Amino acid sequence: MRFPHVSPRVKVRFLLAAILLMLIGIADSATAQVVAIQGGTSTLLGTSGAQADYHWGPYSGFFSAGYSNGLQFGGLVSTQWKGYNLRVGDTQQDFALDTDRLNPGQTSFYARGVQLSRKSKDRDWSAFFGKSAMQYFGGFYNSYAPDALTGSFTFHQKLSSRLDFHSTTIIQDKFTTLASLNYKLSEHWVVATSGGVGRNAPYYSLGTDLTHEKYQITASYTFTGEGFQRFKLVNSGMSENTGLNFKASFQPTSRWGFYVNHDEMLPITDQRVSVYTGQKVSMNGVGVNTFLAGFRINVNATNSTSGTFWTKTRNVMVQRNLFNRFLSMTGTVTQLNNQYGKNRFYVGTAEEHISPRLSVSQSYTRSNGQNSFSVGGEIRTNRITLGIQQQMVYNTMAGSTRSAFHAWAITLRLPLFRGIHVNANTYVDPTNRVRYTGFLDGIFFARNGETMPGQGQSPESVSFAKYIVKGIVLDETGKPVWGIAVQIDGHTTVYSDNTGQFYVRFAKRGDYPIRVHLDESLSPVPYELISAPGMAHADTDDLSKQIVIHVTRVISTSAHKTPDPNIASAKQ
Repeated sequence: MRFPHVSPRVKVRFLLAAILLMLIGIADSATAQVVAIQGGTSTLLGTSGAQADYHWGPYSGFFSAGYSNGLQFGGLVSTQWKGYNLRVGDTQQDFALDTDRLNPGQTSFYARGVQLSRKSKDRDWSAFFGKSAMQYFGGFYNSYAPDALTGSFTFHQKLSSRLDFHSTTIIQDKFTTLASLNYKLSEHWVVATSGGVGRNAPYYSLGTDLTHEKYQITASYTFTGEGFQRFKLVNSGMSENTGLNFKASFQPTSRWGFYVNHDEMLPITDQRVSVYTGQKVSMNGVGVNTFLAGFRINVNATNSTSGTFWTKTRNVMVQRNLFNRFLSMTGTVTQLNNQYGKNRFYVGTAEEHISPRLSVSQSYTRSNGQNSFSVGGEIRTNRITLGIQQQMVYNTMAGSTRSAFHAWAITLRLPLFRGIHVNANTYVDPTNRVRYTGFLDGIFFARNGETMPGQGQSPESVSFAKYIVKGIVLDETGKPVWGIAVQIDGHTTVYSDNTGQFYVRFAKRGDYPIRVHLDESLSPVPYELISAPGMAHADTDDLSKQIVIHVTRVISTSAHKTPDPNIASAKQ
């Protein structure tokens, strides 16, 4: 069917509505126990789509469909079969070695095919055949594009209470087989070794992790032969450690903390942003945290190099609570130097904690001789989250007469009825155009009171956990960055909002590891990591300290008169 007089944008909206109606119709008429549907559209991401997660008796999985430069689909059927776990469709294949102490959780890939696995007390294995795939993450749906023919087999055996063995074999156009041993010397000290070949190139690694109440040391030494990769994948975007890598933190008292890290990484290839670093990446960082006379102070420095590209960052942040913790004041000064020049920016924020669920904030930014002011507020309840910020935007590179203008940024999650929520987000892009993302979730069909596997209570009945980790993502000019994926505690992934901020609540006070997953971010603009803390401390709202993550846009070498195959990268 053709619509010669209908714009592509309208066609996409009709497609989304048709997908949602089709999924709702199937869910309402089927004998499924549970079906949960979400769908939406985004001018920022340039996509529209929907996804249905289902649980039909012994079967569970999802089906998704969307449009972004063409139709895209995704789906999975998972079930138990004669004591085995059978999965057909789009899955995530894990590929972790025991020596991956510095980059846990980053060595997996998406694939489309058939997976058979089995798990027992001391042994588990998984076999897969199909194709590796590129995942298109639209925020409210996932779709996949198959790539290379792939077969894999992973195996784990617990040899004793202290010793574990892992191995993974992948067959593509080249061959990979890597194995590792993990030995627990004591409750706080682990050592590991791994070796084999990756796409026909040799590999071996030694690693250790030593933890204590006052310090933690993680280190590895890795040899990689020329051309080493764990697997062929067009959008791995994964930083593979090589050479000597380590990170260490020391907390002698509750008021003082020190940390240092050194990373050596292989070049990163990512066809989605047409980036090839061409050279190994080296990154060094050092920092200190302290609490003096009521002031929380963080000072850190980061140097990264890749061939002829380099970046130096110096950052000082000071925070103080005033008036019985009603007012929180934060000031940040950052000096950023690289081969393109120097830039210093200043950021000052003030946040009034009117109640545990209502706050008002103001911020000031100065960069390159330009000043930017913003004001906003946020309401967080069990039923609604609403953030509004008014900001003066300066953009002299936008090619528009409006190089300076006022813009409103809105983040909204609002309940409608029967558990359905509307989610909305606005964003001002580099051309001064307001982009938006909007989607519905919570469209839920259930029979006999069933729930989705892993699903907890409804949003209406969830209470806020007492302790919080909060942070902000800023670019090299000190402006907030939307849509950056930040993983906290190794499981929970959140995204920075229009003000660059994010937060996660936990039931327990303590330190949680942080990873910045730029390859999974919602932002359509490619970014590199400049600096980020390795750990964040969860505390009560009034005592929680805001962490700062700095990123910079990836500059394509084709934009320069003298192309260079190298590009600076500081992905931690």
